[in-house]
Amino acid sequence: MSALAEIGRQYEALVFDVPSHSKSEVVRSGEVLREEFGYPYPDHAPPAFGVANHWRTQHIEPMRRVRTALAAMARNRRMPVGQTAARLKRMPSIRKKLRNTPLTLFEIQDIAGCRIIAPTMAEAAQFRDACLANRLCFDVHREDDYIAKPRASGYRSYHLRAKLKPGEEVGDLSRYKVEIQVRSQLQHAWATAVEAVGLVRKEDLKGGQGDGDWLRLFTLMSGALAAEEGAPPVPGVDDNPALRREELCDLDGKLRALDKLQRYKAAINNASVFGGGANQFFLIKFDRKHMTVSIDRGYFSRHGPVSYYDNEIKKPDEDSVLVEVDRVSELKAAYPNYFLDVTLFANRLAAAMGHGEENKAAPTVADEPEPPADSWRAWARRKGFFRA
Repeated sequence: MSALAEIGRQYEALVFDVPSHSKSEVVRSGEVLREEFGYPYPDHAPPAFGVANHWRTQHIEPMRRVRTALAAMARNRRMPVGQTAARLKRMPSIRKKLRNTPLTLFEIQDIAGCRIIAPTMAEAAQFRDACLANRLCFDVHREDDYIAKPRASGYRSYHLRAKLKPGEEVGDLSRYKVEIQVRSQLQHAWATAVEAVGLVRKEDLKGGQGDGDWLRLFTLMSGALAAEEGAPPVPGVDDNPALRREELCDLDGKLRALDKLQRYKAAINNASVFGGGANQFFLIKFDRKHMTVSIDRGYFSRHGPVSYYDNEIKKPDEDSVLVEVDRVSELKAAYPNYFLDVTLFANRLAAAMGHGEENKAAPTVADEPEPPADSWRAWARRKGFFRA
């Protein structure tokens, strides 16, 4: 049996049959993964991957509890939240964070993430405030407000760092951190476009690396969207719409950005979807070589996390992410970057360059029918996700 096959077998056992690793074990594995190496891996790497993958997979249960609590809060307060989704951080992203920051693997706070997408910035702020004052199963121990103070790249969102409250029904799950991102539909459209272009170009535009013209275009567009939302300005972006328009048109002439964005969705050859019950995990796989998307139905069993691990290790040409949504139909809405769906951003870019004011109104979310009695709320209370 090869070293990779053996570590895969050990990992499957670790995920479900072995208690949590100690803090020192997690830290030591992170120090190995901080090193610069690729495939084939050195002999000391597979055991470190095994511990790191086990640590990541053990974030699933607290991540699910936080997401369920967020959905319960939104429905209880009748908040107009478009989508809620959750994901486990990709191993290449974990390794990059280890190399670029002084954080240990144990200290990384966004291995598990929940995303809330609200129709407008005002409603995103309302949801953020409700999280900070919540009576749910988690405590927010840190907030990063990237809307009041946008990043230099133009990234804007609320980030809340949460931990489950200690309690008998939670056990030691309170040691795992979950990052909650709350953003508006326009902020989500911007982030989607950054990631989609980065996927195609094989550049980490999200991390501020890659073609300077594309990076500048996204910074300018973030400033334009912030102005549209009445939000604080983005650093380095002029508040004069005419000057923004001039620079955007200049960049579009170099990049043919609008034309490329409008063609990206058509570039996807196939997007196959399997299954789709409530509260399911799905493995989204984007093959940049063949420009295809496939979705494997995962679930909270051995299959989901192990498939994620296998795909990361064995298929370097694919970008994959293990996500949870309520319905399969929500996958494209929550993770449109993997489907290269940049329609909303392209419309806003066209408007910012003076190509028309169509689709200018902020998107809205259709009202959902009321859930049947004794469904989500009663279930969430029984499970301890939502506290009186």
